[in-house]
Amino acid sequence: MTHTLRFLSLNACLFLAGMACLSIAVAQSTESVLADFYQDTGGDQWDDNSGWLDPFVDFCDWHGVSCRGSQSGQKIIDRIELPDNNLIGTLDLAALDELDLAELNLRDNRLGGTLNRAPIQIHQLDLSNNRFEGVLPALREQDIPLIVDDSPHTWRLTNNDFSGAIPANWRELKLRNLELSGNRLDGNFTVAFETIGREGPGHLGIADNEFSGTLTPDIRDAWLQLHDVDTFGGLNLCWNDWQIDDPELDTWIANRHVGGEYINCINRSRSLMAADINGSWFNPQRNGEGMTLMMIDRGVPLMYWFSFDTQGRQQWAFEVGLHHEESLQWSTLLETRGDFAAGIRFTDGQRTVRPLMGARLDRLGTNDTHFERRYWNYTFCPPLQDPEGNPFPCSVIPVSDRLDYVRLSEMAGSTCDNQSAFQQYSGAWFDPFRAGEGFIIEALPDDRAVVYWFTYKPDGSGEQAWMIGQGRFESGTQERARIEFDLYQPTGGVYGDDFDPDAIDNVDWGTLLVEFSDADTGRVYWDSNLEDYGSGDYPIVRLARPMLAECNESAS
Repeated sequence: MTHTLRFLSLNACLFLAGMACLSIAVAQSTESVLADFYQDTGGDQWDDNSGWLDPFVDFCDWHGVSCRGSQSGQKIIDRIELPDNNLIGTLDLAALDELDLAELNLRDNRLGGTLNRAPIQIHQLDLSNNRFEGVLPALREQDIPLIVDDSPHTWRLTNNDFSGAIPANWRELKLRNLELSGNRLDGNFTVAFETIGREGPGHLGIADNEFSGTLTPDIRDAWLQLHDVDTFGGLNLCWNDWQIDDPELDTWIANRHVGGEYINCINRSRSLMAADINGSWFNPQRNGEGMTLMMIDRGVPLMYWFSFDTQGRQQWAFEVGLHHEESLQWSTLLETRGDFAAGIRFTDGQRTVRPLMGARLDRLGTNDTHFERRYWNYTFCPPLQDPEGNPFPCSVIPVSDRLDYVRLSEMAGSTCDNQSAFQQYSGAWFDPFRAGEGFIIEALPDDRAVVYWFTYKPDGSGEQAWMIGQGRFESGTQERARIEFDLYQPTGGVYGDDFDPDAIDNVDWGTLLVEFSDADTGRVYWDSNLEDYGSGDYPIVRLARPMLAECNESAS
């Protein structure tokens, strides 16, 4: 029967116009390539595979597939975008050549194996945060004549397991941006600088590899973005071992390096990330801002960052990130708007939220970390809570810096040596009917606890507010624990270089009583000294539970 259908299809083509027959053949070939890609990457288990392999759905309408037209009228795939979609398996880039993709975004999945082809035909490639390994593929001789400067290419291969040297003939590339950070590359680092083209300032990231050696002035031929009010910077050399002897080269690097102060992130040893990272961290020269951090399910890091915006208003942001051996990374931390004791606001049916910053935390030791911040300053944008205001396009100012943080508190149970009868109450808590505000509680080894209340002003402005306090669990009440906190609300800070710890005023906010019914439910009662906050209570349930150390009874 199959042979008969093929015969009929062939004969049908003989009676069709040649171009129409070609279009049918191209469509069938495209669907075949996509079907192989689907099977090779575990398509049945994707988080979203809507439309895929459905014979009644045009492949241009399959989830993540976008098409463009051609002069012959046939549909040609322009890009495939399936980030964070639970793709598992291997990727055959050579098999995708037939699609002539302009963009391929498969970041944040679990794809592995080796790359069998340097993807010169793909203008925008993002395979970050996967499990690729082996050496980077060299360019084929027949590919080199196809490389041109007039189409800025971006290749992102961050956080995989590539090893060895950067291929020598990659110097033939003319990329706008190349990201190789977070691998195990150890050779030909000068080639990375030569890959950047001449059609505009670009970005080069080779941080967190195994490079070592002397950086020489000839790397200044690379046209890289400046670390200024327009970009976070066009160069990242962190977490390698470099020697820089030339003062002018030192200045050139400093003017382009993400976060500035690059000397603070090179030639330093790091430690493994583990559950004992749980707790609060801050920079002693910037007392009044910091973060509370916990590992949750499968080692995923949850951060709440608290500080002030550039106008001096309290500000906080949160999100889960990615856990790497010696670092924790967040592509985005989120800022919200809402109302006190009511939760997040909605604008046109959508939660009022926007990306505020990216962050990275590297472990230097038991009580020491290095914090990289990439902050978006929205001062010149419409207010987030203004439904009439369109935040884009507007003048968002990128601000990046890097700071050494030390431990402020240690969460009980994060090691087998700091256990507490109350450690089960650590975690994130909220009222589902007031989502968008809530509490972080850190039970400490000495039966004290720290609390953060992330909420909003009570004046209807929608602006954020946060309070911090400490107290002690009442003894003998492990089954129905309760704790009363004295809360303080820091004011007077400002984001960035103008932060002055002496300007911080810790306002005596009032008290917060937390009563736990069990390890997952409870109730909060507040009584504020500030009239607008008043007093009240509501129930809470657990939102997130920290990973704690697994200890046997003798260790406990």
